Amino acid sequence: MKRLFVAVAAIVLFVGPALAADRAPLTDEKIRNFVASMEAIKDLGRELEASGKTKLLMDQTAPKAGEDFKPYAKAVAALKEKYPADHARLVASVKPYGFSAETWAETGDRIIVAYIAEKAEQEHPGGLGHAQPMDPAMLASIPSEMRVQIETAMAMMETVKNAPVSDRDAVRPHLKAIDAQLAASAR
Repeated sequence: MKRLFVAVAAIVLFVGPALAADRAPLTDEKIRNFVASMEAIKDLGRELEASGKTKLLMDQTAPKAGEDFKPYAKAVAALKEKYPADHARLVASVKPYGFSAETWAETGDRIIVAYIAEKAEQEHPGGLGHAQPMDPAMLASIPSEMRVQIETAMAMMETVKNAPVSDRDAVRPHLKAIDAQLAASAR
């Protein structure tokens, strides 16, 4: 019993603060710095696309059923594993904005999930709360390529549906800046 108590105490002491730090509030400064960093990595993104590397990264970042939608974290992890030189360029690009590659990715994931939740709410008020999982029998009857796409969209929407209210509140004043940056990145 004493060992169990010591183990639980160790988990609370060592893991608890890390989990709390992981959910530090999204501040205006973090959001502005992330949005500004997108301009700084635009050239890297174009080069990755031109070299065909984004195809692999997209495959690695697609959420699967039961997984949270974390496109930036997955992309950074895949970049680090598959293309270390490009990962080093990313690190150098986001550092002036106060981020490591990992904190940049975590911040980006929180921002994009809150952004998608806000945009979905604007287009279909109350719609996120009514989103229901697809019937497994119906899903099984769909061709496999299409099923993967549907499962990916459903995994993403589940994460978006659960976007923290505090993240959504923080992102809301920055929607236009995020819209502009996403539009610029698409060009």
